Amino acid sequence: MSEEVHSKKHSFSRRRFVGASALGAAGWVAGGGGWMLAAKPACAADPVKMGIATDITGAIAPSGNANWQVAQFTVEQINKAGGIGGRQIELYLEDTASDPKIAVGNVRKLIQERKVNVVLGGITSAMRQAIKDPIVNRGRTLYIYPQLYEGQECTKFLYCTGPTPAQQCDKLIPYLIKTVGKKRFAMPSANYVWPQLLNKYARKVIEANGGEVVFEEYYPLDQAEYSATIGKIRDGKVDCVFNTVIPPGLQPFVKQLYEDLLLALEILVERGARGARRLGNAFHRRGVEALRLEQPKGFLDYPLTSACPTLAYCQAGRAVALPAEGLVF
Repeated sequence: MSEEVHSKKHSFSRRRFVGASALGAAGWVAGGGGWMLAAKPACAADPVKMGIATDITGAIAPSGNANWQVAQFTVEQINKAGGIGGRQIELYLEDTASDPKIAVGNVRKLIQERKVNVVLGGITSAMRQAIKDPIVNRGRTLYIYPQLYEGQECTKFLYCTGPTPAQQCDKLIPYLIKTVGKKRFAMPSANYVWPQLLNKYARKVIEANGGEVVFEEYYPLDQAEYSATIGKIRDGKVDCVFNTVIPPGLQPFVKQLYEDLLLALEILVERGARGARRLGNAFHRRGVEALRLEQPKGFLDYPLTSACPTLAYCQAGRAVALPAEGLVF
């Protein structure tokens, strides 16, 4: 075994150990390869068995771990308040591992072994498509997919609660073009079904409202280098970056975009551009002081704050849209 392979295996084992320790400390019980957060025994009625299928390991683990933490917190709050109809929730966790092939076998445990009443989870649309078969088609179990997605899903027992492309684009894009005056769009994207179908719809809305797509590109989910993309944004005089890059590629993309913007701000300051220095200071302030854009309520999924690189990007004369499984710039 090479030193590199040994190091990777050791690192992976350590992450699994740390993750397992954290789950155990929080009251989770290991069993059958998954985890269970048992309902409190004070309630006589049978518990509602809820399965969480999310990416605890793999490329999308940062989002998946946030999902299970929120699920645990929410279930604890519901149970403290008396449960659902007097029934406590018993929570089961299975790792979809950022890999649809691995996920199918793990999710099948929720249906066949745990016999859950409902499954929540799946982050990417590719994952939803993979795990819905053992849940709804074979298992005939309720499946709630809580992510924004590309639409075109009509499957019995499957409920998608996130917004579709029409809900994300029909108001936002005409507003950006006609009110904000941003007409030149770039579409850097993760290479899977959700960005592909969302971009197809968004392009139609952009062009129907007099805008232009300067470029549309697709990258592996774990791409880390975006200098060429950011160069195209800068050189193509793009004024609205409609991003559907998701974690883990999102973090380096935003960082590199942020750094490119800082350089632009420094140039503006050196040239004595009015207000640019004030903008640079605002870019670095921390806190939750929201910057109010002239936008109809509900356009953006997340508030813009002075701690967010989006803030300065908007104020530097470029627009921002946020209809992604992460931030969309």
